[in-house]
Amino acid sequence: MSALLNWTSPTLFNSFFADIDGSQDDSFCPKVDIEETETSFLFKFDLPGMEKNDIDVEVKDRSLVVSGERKISEQEKKKGFRRFERSFGRFQRRFQLPLEVDMESIQGHYKNGVLEIILTKRPEAKAKKINLLG
Repeated sequence: MSALLNWTSPTLFNSFFADIDGSQDDSFCPKVDIEETETSFLFKFDLPGMEKNDIDVEVKDRSLVVSGERKISEQEKKKGFRRFERSFGRFQRRFQLPLEVDMESIQGHYKNGVLEIILTKRPEAKAKKINLLG
């Protein structure tokens, strides 16, 4: 098991995946779950009510950047009395990626308001068993 999953010391995990910028606007900042497996890292963003075209995913300078805007529909704007408890607005989440991520094999999927990004680890980053001599 990687040191990144040692929950007794989460600072290493958090230092790699710390949200560098946070949201540009406090009105909407999507929640994200980050999970490590033996072969990859999986990010799951909650983006309910958003269209795929309103979301941008970019990898630049060893950072994963997810940004977009959740908008109020024209129909909601025209109604009389309004009370919004849901958040709307522009957002940006940026995460520094560890060196073991294979930058060429990143995949993303968006379905039912959940954005999943799979960051595959490079083969040489896998743990190797060392046979002791003597």
